[in-house]
Amino acid sequence: MSKFNLEKTNDHEKWDGFVRQSAQGSIFHLYKFLELAVDHFELFWIKKGNDIRAGFVLILNESNHVVLDDLVIHNGLLFFNKSKSVTKSTSENFAITSALIDFLEKNYGTYKLALSPFLKDMRPFLWHNYHSTKKNDKIQLDLRYTSFIDISSLRNSIEFESELFTNLSSLRRRHIREARQKGFSTILSENVKLLVDSFEMMMAEKADPQPKSKINRLFRLINGLIKLGYGKLFKTLNRDGQIIYLTFFAWDNNRAYYLFGCSTGKESYRFQGTIAFWDFFVWLANNSDLNIVDLEGINSPQRGNFKLSFGGSIESYYEINK
Repeated sequence: MSKFNLEKTNDHEKWDGFVRQSAQGSIFHLYKFLELAVDHFELFWIKKGNDIRAGFVLILNESNHVVLDDLVIHNGLLFFNKSKSVTKSTSENFAITSALIDFLEKNYGTYKLALSPFLKDMRPFLWHNYHSTKKNDKIQLDLRYTSFIDISSLRNSIEFESELFTNLSSLRRRHIREARQKGFSTILSENVKLLVDSFEMMMAEKADPQPKSKINRLFRLINGLIKLGYGKLFKTLNRDGQIIYLTFFAWDNNRAYYLFGCSTGKESYRFQGTIAFWDFFVWLANNSDLNIVDLEGINSPQRGNFKLSFGGSIESYYEINK
């Protein structure tokens, strides 16, 4: 019998405070983000007695199945360790994860979670029904990757002399210099509709049209995060002042996150994505105390090669499927 009890919570302020204290917490776990991003989700505490030891987020579809959602990069489990003993924390976190699995098995049967890069111990998922020979009894783990960029060196140095600039690939450095020479710039924008419309058009051209419901949620999310002060939309301009590229970055108390970006389709330049990202790094270094930008996903060759050319670290995380 588990020594932990699991209960649903509607205390949104307490939840967001908990997320900000947890090592696994991110903007994707915050109630205000989830409320904007998806239509159905639930928040739970995992308690030992009356003491909160962890929490978790479940994204639900209309049939009440636990699912993944493209707009919520990470969900799942968050720990709040009070013990200074590494051994005790590891042991308790294992037991908490096992209690979560038991809860999901009993109440949902099938489920999918996208865990935090800061949740490292996958043994409870791997060992579930360890001795069963039936594939459907097992929990499948899908290894995923993202990249973290440390932009702190931009804060106290000339951009081309910064450690970050020297860590860029030669192609990225060349593209940034070319964009500067040709008079390209990146400034703040409030035209959320242009980004969403451009994204919708881009996906249609890639033969991957997005459902209108998702496009509406995308607009709601970006617009809402800007109003809350959790993110900014940026437009990259050519020398004639035309908007050629749009990016949206969000942040919490720990790091910033690249969420969306695309060309407007009016003009195309080989360096447009490079200068859009680089200008945000410079802006963030000069307008916040944050040091890390999570580029959110390097899980396809083209996207992965582009993002890794900025010299970031490779971080792994797992998607869980039962």
